[in-house]
Amino acid sequence: MKTRALKTKKGFTLIETLVAIAIFAFSITGLISITATGVFDTNFVKNKFTASYLAMEGVELVRNIRDTAAVSGQSWGVIINDPTLLEQCFDDKVCMIDPDPQPDFDSPIIPAECPGAICPALSYRKSEASFNYDLPDNVDNLQSIFVRTINMQLISPFEARVISRVEWNQGSELRHVEFSFNLLDWPSP
Repeated sequence: MKTRALKTKKGFTLIETLVAIAIFAFSITGLISITATGVFDTNFVKNKFTASYLAMEGVELVRNIRDTAAVSGQSWGVIINDPTLLEQCFDDKVCMIDPDPQPDFDSPIIPAECPGAICPALSYRKSEASFNYDLPDNVDNLQSIFVRTINMQLISPFEARVISRVEWNQGSELRHVEFSFNLLDWPSP
């Protein structure tokens, strides 16, 4: 009589399957974590670049006010003490300067003191891809996350330091970029 041995098929046991699923799940979790970190870092870099340009623009706006006043024959003392020019930006005050206060580009750029040393957030104008202080009341203007403050300190009768600071909230942290520039008097014509 012939006896046949039963052939057993080899396969995965339940424990081997669970271990394989656990390894796969840990791998996917790691990839998702790395992707999330990359997205956060990309947003941070984008916001930091934008804030840097807005801070540089703040310094350039003050320089523009100084240059325009000097070309029209106003002296340094008038420029820094005139309430319609830069007086509200000095000492412990912070001001905001709108690069486009009126639609006709002939109007002078005039700083405004921030109430309670808290400036409003800039609005983003989608049609022109620019930032200003227009209210986000129509579909073209969106409230941005960036707040720009400008402060000036008199160093000497002929020199002032302009400090332009842009802050924004990212995650749970308040981030900022700050540029400073020493502005010198122009000789009167």
